[in-house]
Amino acid sequence: MSLSRLFPLATAMILATSGPSFADMYEPLQTRLSDSLVTSFFPNADGFDVSNELTPFASVTADGSIAGYLFSTHEMAKPRGFKGDSFDIVIGLDAGGRLLGHQVLEQHEPLVSPDKVSEVELSQYLNRLNGYDVRTGKGAMPGGLDAVSGATISAKAMHDAMLLAIDRVGLLAGLSENRDVLRLDMHTFAPADWTQLLETGSVVELRLTNQDVRRAMYDQFGENTQPVQPLGDDGALFTAIYTALLTPPAIGQNLMPIRHYNMLFNSGMHSILLAAEGKFTWWNDQGGGLFDRVMLVQDGLQIQLTRENFKRSRLENPSAPSFDAVGRINLSMRNTFDPLQPWSIEIRVPVIVPDQKPGILVLPLVYRLPAQHVIGDDAALEEAGLKAPNYILFGLVRASSLSDWQRIWFDRSQAITGLAVLLLILTGILFFQGTLTTHRRLYAVVRTGFLLTVLVWLGWIAGAQLTILHLLTYLNAARGIVDWRAQLVDPLIVILSAYVLISLILWGRGVFCGWLCPFGALQELTNKFARLVRIPQVTVPHTLQARFWSLKYVVVLVILGLAVSSSHLVASAVEIEPFKTAISTRFDRAWPYVLYAALLLGAGLVVERFYCRYLCPLGAAVAFLGRIHVLSWLRRKPECGNPCHICEASCPVGAIERSGKINMAECFQCLDCQVDYFDDHKCPPLVQRRKRVESIQLGSLSGATTV
Repeated sequence: MSLSRLFPLATAMILATSGPSFADMYEPLQTRLSDSLVTSFFPNADGFDVSNELTPFASVTADGSIAGYLFSTHEMAKPRGFKGDSFDIVIGLDAGGRLLGHQVLEQHEPLVSPDKVSEVELSQYLNRLNGYDVRTGKGAMPGGLDAVSGATISAKAMHDAMLLAIDRVGLLAGLSENRDVLRLDMHTFAPADWTQLLETGSVVELRLTNQDVRRAMYDQFGENTQPVQPLGDDGALFTAIYTALLTPPAIGQNLMPIRHYNMLFNSGMHSILLAAEGKFTWWNDQGGGLFDRVMLVQDGLQIQLTRENFKRSRLENPSAPSFDAVGRINLSMRNTFDPLQPWSIEIRVPVIVPDQKPGILVLPLVYRLPAQHVIGDDAALEEAGLKAPNYILFGLVRASSLSDWQRIWFDRSQAITGLAVLLLILTGILFFQGTLTTHRRLYAVVRTGFLLTVLVWLGWIAGAQLTILHLLTYLNAARGIVDWRAQLVDPLIVILSAYVLISLILWGRGVFCGWLCPFGALQELTNKFARLVRIPQVTVPHTLQARFWSLKYVVVLVILGLAVSSSHLVASAVEIEPFKTAISTRFDRAWPYVLYAALLLGAGLVVERFYCRYLCPLGAAVAFLGRIHVLSWLRRKPECGNPCHICEASCPVGAIERSGKINMAECFQCLDCQVDYFDDHKCPPLVQRRKRVESIQLGSLSGATTV
């Protein structure tokens, strides 16, 4: 069969399942926002206005006021999916900057399909972002990529594109600020009682008995020092001082009357709670409007409490104790006081020091705003001391310094270790094949065990099946169409790809196809079972096989051509690979796909590795890339091909020519020929040599017996 006949045949096979055309995401945003789409986010919407063409987002109105915003990842994030294509996900924000939801209008991700990772499963994963608040960067549900493990790269790209688009619209609409700079969380509120506020550090306490005050006084001034106001019994309470920053609503609205809090918020003031139990009081105005028994101190800044900034107050929280004194320190936000930095309330107790002037005993209550009331990323919070760093990798790396893909690699460290061990074992097999193949039974056990591991763990459990799509993605990345970093979210595929590339340079195609392809392992294992139950095998003649080999090269050329000219068809074209059905979904797909994979496996029962030999586009690509390789370790004898044809007959894929030469572009490095090469009961030259040795030994033994 000539290539001119093969090409149309391959093209027809590939395009047979091509789907319908897609909507055009490149049309203006306002034309894509249909009435039904707008009302699905905003039921009471009466219209919308798109900002501009470069960074378009729609301001949706209802009853004459802005109800929220609609925009798309396509314009706002300019995303790149698995193959480098953009996708159109429309996102809705309410007027306060909270994510309402999303709707996927258009995507061309090849691994997102009803029988792989469906759009329903993808949307369920992306719905974890619902409730995300653009002002705080909080509200999204945590969750890993397990639910979309068959399309990790696509799902992560969509997730990140949604977050990027949301944050950009938040800035453009004036809803948020840059979270690289720490600031107070002025948007989050949750009801909390007094105990909860104490437990979280939102309110802090300094409880002192008379004995505590005496000890502090003696330590600072000596034992003859006396307080101006006499202290009572040692065990009696001197004072219990409480303080808190009331500015964040999660604290202030739980402690202040809501009317007072709103007045404070609208006035642009910071407010600090000061409450006390016990006989000590700061309401000691001796004139001049100065309360000198309490002072606010922050890093050298001392703020005196006066009638202007210190007011009597009351607490609204019913679970709070009954205090003897409650006040609020009000400070302008333009003041040099920084609520994000530690500060302290100093209790100043007048004392009398013998032979000296009156002194002041200072008892500080230190306050540091908990990180939960601060907006900023983990790295910024850690730098500011608001969050304890989390160190990983034996304490060498700070977790917050990791990028998204680095964090995924760390989370999958066990799987990475497993793959590293598997590749190390394979490398050992390749380097010591001369020793292994001299033991036929040991080789059979090692080979079968390795293939089972590749199929069950690497393929079905870890999901590391290389496909032609990965090759296309790497080619697009080399052309700058796809961001390399987007491919790093699947560490097993990255590591496996790197190993395969090295093996292509060293040994050629066979290492991947013969040892590391899960579907190839499935074909070989099912064929072994077929041989075990004595299913007759079909030997394809060399002349016919050479023509069939050409078919897979035509298939890969068609796919490459479609990738350049019509990327929409690639998702259908790559279905010629049964990997998604047999490995990624473990046959949990629509029946036509399962039937197709079953037919290929059925053909492989009588023609070992039928699909690998004649149809696999990835096999064709790696065979082409591996044609020039450094090492040729498969040994041959002068007798190979003339007169001996044992290795040729035993080669499971027919890669040994009549001349005895191994066609490395079709060789899977299974090492079966090497087992025969070292077998002195099968290889004719070795059989003859063994018989000569045995004859000599037998003659020597007979001579010795005669003597």
